[in-house]
Amino acid sequence: MGIPEDALAHEVQLCLAKGGLLEVEEKDRVKWIMRSRGLREWLNYPKSKVLLINDLCDKVETFGPTTFLSAKMLESLESIEPIITLHFFCSLHHTRTNGVRDDAVGIIKGLIVQLMSRSEDWNLTSLDKDYLKKIEDGELDILCSLFRLLIEQLPDMTLLFVVVDGIELYERAQRRQGFLKAMKEVMRIVADCQHSVMKLLLTCHGRNSFVQKFVDGKNVLIVPADVDGDYQGWSEHSWKKSIGKDVKGLGGIAAKDVS
Repeated sequence: MGIPEDALAHEVQLCLAKGGLLEVEEKDRVKWIMRSRGLREWLNYPKSKVLLINDLCDKVETFGPTTFLSAKMLESLESIEPIITLHFFCSLHHTRTNGVRDDAVGIIKGLIVQLMSRSEDWNLTSLDKDYLKKIEDGELDILCSLFRLLIEQLPDMTLLFVVVDGIELYERAQRRQGFLKAMKEVMRIVADCQHSVMKLLLTCHGRNSFVQKFVDGKNVLIVPADVDGDYQGWSEHSWKKSIGKDVKGLGGIAAKDVS
């Protein structure tokens, strides 16, 4: 793949640490999202599902409320075995870093590398030399088909969460075509995923998303410019009292499905 296995390993903690830099008004946006009905419905839905969070905040930053929320969600989910989490923070890859390309190919390769690191039992015997060469060359269609192949090999009733945060950075003109193509295919994989439960979370910070055109309106959470917060911001306590409860509840479901 050309990406070190641990290239994305520390990104969740990095984004959590950056959360301390958010202003109180931005932390109120985090609280609004984590208390929202849309997020909880997506998390608890018993089948595969997509959710696009479109945060229409006034400030446009490379790091914002949705990034911190995504990191917190991933941290909570990662603590629950045997849930599998995959992530890509676009704001950490607006230039090529650690061998990770800053485009759609980088996203799909990143997801594949993370998924393959979770097991050594993948059956890739059907991949011929020509296919492998196209993977090495970074052909997007081939990489998406490999990602689908791996998803199809997951054990029955696996709980898989995929988070792609800050997609507005990859919707800009030079990256948009490949990015939209990749996201449409990943959404098709989610729609076709019946033997396992695959949840895809996409977040857009600061403006309307081009991806929204391809997502059912019921699966789009619009965060208004003014969330009318209480100016107390996000806290670990408020997390545990709201969406944290729902995340913790997934532990029993995952354990039951595996047994």
